[in-house]
Amino acid sequence: QYRPQLLTAKSDGKEAFATPRSWEMASDVIKQFGSIQDARDVLPGIVGSGPAVEFMTFAKKSVMRQEIDALIANPTEAPLPDQLDRLWVLVSFLTSMCTTDEILDVCVALLPRLPAEFAMVLVRDLIKQQPKVVKHPSVIAFIQTHKVVLF
Repeated sequence: QYRPQLLTAKSDGKEAFATPRSWEMASDVIKQFGSIQDARDVLPGIVGSGPAVEFMTFAKKSVMRQEIDALIANPTEAPLPDQLDRLWVLVSFLTSMCTTDEILDVCVALLPRLPAEFAMVLVRDLIKQQPKVVKHPSVIAFIQTHKVVLF
């Protein structure tokens, strides 16, 4: 029930608009293309520009949450995002959720796997939020390796 007003929209007769039928067509198109990303140029012509953009953004956020959950479950082996914006979301999420030892352990386990710039941001934010993290052996090793850039 996310944004039910996007299920139906009034038409001015000039542009595509959202209806249950057009959303069903959009679903069929996504299946044919294989992904929302591959169908991104077609979706606005089926459900309208605004609803298509909101849908694609919502889908992207949902996928990102699944990636984050996979990393929390298995921080040493789950695939890392490869796009800068997704890496930033990951680091921001981890620092905002780092209130438990479980998430702190995930953060520390990800340090050697993250690109150096993102790992540095993560360490700086972790130190601000959880000062005890500086005693963790992995964090000590990371700081020793990157101390010139960090401080």
